[in-house]
Amino acid sequence: MRRRHFEALDPVCLVCRGRGVEVPLELTSVWLEDGEHVVEAMLQCQDATCRREYPIIDGIPILLRDVRAYVQTNLLAIQQRRPLAAPLESLVGDCCGPDAPFNTQRQHLSTYGASHWGDIWRRPGSSTEGAPQALTDGETAAAASLLDLLAACRRLSGDLPAGPRLDIGCAVGRTSFELAARDETSQADDDLVLGIDLHFAMLRPAARLLRGEGIALPCRRSGVVYEPRTCRLPAGPLRRGAERLDFWACDGLDLPFGERSFAAIGALNVLDCLTSPVDGLRQMGRLLQPDGRLWMCSPYDWSSSATPFEGWLGGHSDRGVDGGHSGRRLRALLAEPALGLGLEIASYGADVPWRLRLHDRSIMEYLVDLLILEKSGAVEPASGAIR
Repeated sequence: MRRRHFEALDPVCLVCRGRGVEVPLELTSVWLEDGEHVVEAMLQCQDATCRREYPIIDGIPILLRDVRAYVQTNLLAIQQRRPLAAPLESLVGDCCGPDAPFNTQRQHLSTYGASHWGDIWRRPGSSTEGAPQALTDGETAAAASLLDLLAACRRLSGDLPAGPRLDIGCAVGRTSFELAARDETSQADDDLVLGIDLHFAMLRPAARLLRGEGIALPCRRSGVVYEPRTCRLPAGPLRRGAERLDFWACDGLDLPFGERSFAAIGALNVLDCLTSPVDGLRQMGRLLQPDGRLWMCSPYDWSSSATPFEGWLGGHSDRGVDGGHSGRRLRALLAEPALGLGLEIASYGADVPWRLRLHDRSIMEYLVDLLILEKSGAVEPASGAIR
């Protein structure tokens, strides 16, 4: 965690917020630092009747209302401080079997690693500064797809306003680095960027890249057969922009920031991963500054393991008012003043391709709706749940 981000964004205790009180956190103990990065430390609520603790592990502050449940869920990733040697990782993967958390984690890191860093990661033994050696078409296609998606956002949005930027669902970090990327004369120094995600296994490599370290990510070939890939930030805009970037573990439905904290928000392919998409939209509207921009896209790939069936925006009944069409349902909700989501559509793009690499012989292609949203004058309803 960068002290600069902590001081500028001024996060509050989520437990106290649940009681209707905004209480800032303080950095009470620091055990390990790396330059400007606080690597191991403790944040604590300043309210004497609460004093809830929020740990910083491997440079990642864990700002969740229920820290205990989060640590239990992410214990494998938290304990796995560095990658195993490739033959040992292969043996462990074989012993665990395909459905074990160890291999599930490797699959996620492989899929999102290729999507975010497949254009610059390398097989071990490649020259650090040389071209990647014999990467598959799937690896390069996945990374190109994410960059094309970001380019489409920029075309529809135009220049982002000055001020802090939030990347919700940042995974292994490429979208956050791109939001922070700068040339020699670009954004002001106060255009801080924060990437947040719930998956500690994803955040750790992003945070290590941020601190200038090299990382190793698994690349799935087939079954539980993986081949390591190495990655380091290249010289240029990504490395220059990294000085304004940080990564935190946060829940997109329960964010520890005050109203109007961000001038721009990215939420790429995250809406259908939320337990309550409507509450997620309300959070984004609450956090966005007037005249701010929100980049949002989704393939509406609904799953009851992520979003309860009742929370799906379309996709579950052709008898509904929008005929089960998720895109139409979302646009109708955004235009409904009674919901008070605080957002309105500035630009819209349909059927934008987004590809994910699953293994050597499988690439999944989605067509996503892309929306550029702005802060509206809508007022939140006084109370009541929204379905």
